[in-house]
Amino acid sequence: MSKHSTEHRANLLNEMPIDDHASKGPHKNGEKLKNKINKLSDKHKGLYDSVIEGYGQNEYTSGNYDKDYKKLGKVEDRLKRKEKRYEEKFGKSPYGPSMKGPLDKGCAKSEGGPGCVQKRGNEYVIINNKKPGSQVWRGGFASKAEANKVLSGYHASK
Repeated sequence: MSKHSTEHRANLLNEMPIDDHASKGPHKNGEKLKNKINKLSDKHKGLYDSVIEGYGQNEYTSGNYDKDYKKLGKVEDRLKRKEKRYEEKFGKSPYGPSMKGPLDKGCAKSEGGPGCVQKRGNEYVIINNKKPGSQVWRGGFASKAEANKVLSGYHASK
């Protein structure tokens, strides 16, 4: 290497110092992951409102109930994985101390949910209130009254 080339490289380093990205931390307090979680949370809410609550189409739905229902399940799974990863890395919830994630809300009306009896397709189902998301506890009811009767029988036996 010539003397001129060595001097030129030294001058370049003086004029343009290397930006040390590692000193900023690889996670920036989890902001990137938190943003992904917030976007997934918005998508989950849009799909849930359309598919489960029946509020109509929105930017996250395709109009095909079965396809949207599958998409809702996949979004719930991704959201759970990202929340778990955030909690493992940072030891706290990505939603803050007073906020609850969309998967933490129970279905019971007393917990701010829509109610545990919901219509899916052409049948009524009872949603499990003890697990996050909207997992079916019992299904195949022809009417909402029939599902409510089974649910009230369960609560009376406790």
